[in-house]
Amino acid sequence: MTTTEVRTLRELRGTLSFHPGAALALVAIVLSCCLAIPMQMFVLRFLPSRWCFLPRSLSHLISRLIGVKTEVRGREAKGPLLLVSNHISWLDIPIIGGQCHAAFIAKSEVEGWGGISLMARLYRSVFVDRGRPRSSMDQRNEISSRLASGDKLILFAEGTSTDGTSVKPFKSALFSVAQDIDDLNIQCVTIAYTTINGMPISRSMRPLIGWYGDMELTSHIWQILRLGTIRAVIQFHPPIRLDPSLSRKDLARLCHETVSKGLADANSGRLG
Repeated sequence: MTTTEVRTLRELRGTLSFHPGAALALVAIVLSCCLAIPMQMFVLRFLPSRWCFLPRSLSHLISRLIGVKTEVRGREAKGPLLLVSNHISWLDIPIIGGQCHAAFIAKSEVEGWGGISLMARLYRSVFVDRGRPRSSMDQRNEISSRLASGDKLILFAEGTSTDGTSVKPFKSALFSVAQDIDDLNIQCVTIAYTTINGMPISRSMRPLIGWYGDMELTSHIWQILRLGTIRAVIQFHPPIRLDPSLSRKDLARLCHETVSKGLADANSGRLG
């Protein structure tokens, strides 16, 4: 670790003491979610075609309250769409969710996360259990049905989160849905975090934002709330034209290469 990085980490640790602004932001986020739950229940019951408006607005509000400034490159594609992204932190969800008219494909563990589970259901998330191959066909059918109906879904294809230095190989199983829908678009999305309070994020600083391994969620949320201004970059890559000769593994590799290059460019400063 360089002398500059040590000094930067010391400065950031100084911001991680109790911060009244962080407490106020947390209260505002909790209140916003509590208000959103009954409103979204009403929308799903009486205005189902408008289900995406509130989740997108709330996600955008949450990311702003946390202190995230997002730069968006490219544009979300139209039509039935599977968005394929890398995954660094729980923070990816409000940031990407605030920019997309789409629901998330979430891991099955989220179903047991209390209030987070309720929010995920109200936001029409699809839950998948990668550890149970027997249920994979039902999950694949649900995803295919949603996409065929015109929905847009967001897939964190690594199947886990990382520190944001590189992209893990993509799990290929769910890419098989591309074979079911003729007019489906596949669009890769890269998310990266580039600065904290204007300071470039070095590799040693990535655990401040990345949520991975056995990191505890609530303490990590509180840590991020106290960081200050976080700059995130989202790149919507051009949609992939599906080739019938591509297998699901070929498609997963192609998406991985695209997202990996986007992350490398963002981390090196070539994006943003």
